[in-house]
Amino acid sequence: MRIVTLCLKKDQSYSLSLMAWGGHNAGEVASRVAVDAVKDFISEQLSGEASKDQVEEVLLGSIRHANAKVYELSRSNSDMEGMGTTLTLLLIDNDMMFFAHVGDSRPTFLKTGI
Repeated sequence: MRIVTLCLKKDQSYSLSLMAWGGHNAGEVASRVAVDAVKDFISEQLSGEASKDQVEEVLLGSIRHANAKVYELSRSNSDMEGMGTTLTLLLIDNDMMFFAHVGDSRPTFLKTGI
């Protein structure tokens, strides 16, 4: 499992948390590749102020980008054939929170007072 939390830009309020859990062949490689691909994509695409729709498009694009990277690597190396990972993203921008998830595991939200 790979968990990354970072502030994307010093002068911006974006904070990104990623978790990837790899399974199957080379799952640890898949999770590393996915996290790095999402982090790099979002860092490059989000600059300055962004609307809710723009942030959502960037998150979706980052997942597509990560999927392509993992798939390309799995096709280029027989030892990594069939590798995969789940991916959970949380991006916070001031008073808005954006969440995205892909995979067979389920994210859990905790509520204060439970």
